[in-house]
Amino acid sequence: MMLFLSLLMLFSGIAWGGYLFWRDRRRANSQPKINLYQQVARNPTTQTWLQNHLTGNPIDDVRAIRTQFGLSTDDAEKLLRRNAHLLKK
Repeated sequence: MMLFLSLLMLFSGIAWGGYLFWRDRRRANSQPKINLYQQVARNPTTQTWLQNHLTGNPIDDVRAIRTQFGLSTDDAEKLLRRNAHLLKK
């Protein structure tokens, strides 16, 4: 009888832990995720920084964007292309 109760408590604990894990994973997947590029691109201060710091040289501009905002190279290039109208002429 004691062995039965011990096993019942053990499996109940495992089942409860599994349920909590499943519930948290489900909640995390249902929430929309905003990545770093989207946060930077939507920020209005990004536009002012780009206006003041873009030089017109794509390599230097991508490098500056990467160091300023912590983006990957692909995201920095995408941000540069999106804001190409801000380049100094």
